[in-house]
Amino acid sequence: MHRAQAGVIVSVSKIRIVLLGIIFVLALSGVAAAQSQFHIVQSGDNLSKIAKQYGISVERLIAINDLKNPDRLMPGDRVLLSDAPVVHIVQRGETLSEIAKAYGVDTRQLAAWNGVADPNRIRPGQELVVASQAIVHTVRRGENATVIARNYGVTVASIAQLNGLTNINLLRVGQELLIPPMGGGAVSALAASRPLILRRKFDRWPVQGTISSRFGPRGGSVHEGLDIAASHGTTVRAVAPGRVTYADWAGTYGMLVKIDHGSGIETRYAHNSQILVSLGQYVQAGDPIAKVGSTGRSTGPHLHFEIRVNDEPIDPLGWLP
Repeated sequence: MHRAQAGVIVSVSKIRIVLLGIIFVLALSGVAAAQSQFHIVQSGDNLSKIAKQYGISVERLIAINDLKNPDRLMPGDRVLLSDAPVVHIVQRGETLSEIAKAYGVDTRQLAAWNGVADPNRIRPGQELVVASQAIVHTVRRGENATVIARNYGVTVASIAQLNGLTNINLLRVGQELLIPPMGGGAVSALAASRPLILRRKFDRWPVQGTISSRFGPRGGSVHEGLDIAASHGTTVRAVAPGRVTYADWAGTYGMLVKIDHGSGIETRYAHNSQILVSLGQYVQAGDPIAKVGSTGRSTGPHLHFEIRVNDEPIDPLGWLP
């Protein structure tokens, strides 16, 4: 899991307090508090009461949390609320208890959220719904929501959602913002097609090479993609199935290919020496789409690779295997 370079990682107890504060404010303002990720069960709570509080059906809560006995909620339990939860991809050697500890959740609850009958039998590549720790960012002079979102590799919409902000453009210096982990809004964009088990990783890289420039601040601006240095003419491949929406010269991008993967997700492949696909063509993951070059604004042969969610750039390293 990636950690942001800026901001302060807060304790689990502080996160609980802040998130509960957000829930309280949202409830007072009449905004659906389902925008938060989870509810901590209090004495006297039951599923009907929680469902009514957050404007979610009891049936939906049962499905999201895989509750076998909805009448046996205990104080301190976490009830997952979000239709677009954060997802962890199990890595080789990881255990459920290690993952639960990393995200500050109870192992049994994590198993319940994901319908894991045997906690000792999770497998690499398995996708687990988690409610993750957050990062607190203090707004500095001259910053706006777009700058903050790009610096963390998340979307403006996900910051607004997590913080219950009705107008994300009205930030003040010194204001503390919770920054969603692992792309935030990128997960939300995928929710329409896969509401519970969501992929946030592609299965392949677009080209074999060496990373020469990462996503984020660079030379007084923001680099919106990942540069991968490779030999001139190396084959560039689609990272996932989709339809080609652009295949031509594009100014500083040089020879550019854009692929629409649905649910607001788009990938861009720039600075190519040759384009191998045509507008409107449907491609599969791994299909050749271009050849590495140095067209447009480029200092040498490489692929400039972007991932955009609802036209907002996301750090590709969070999506690549």
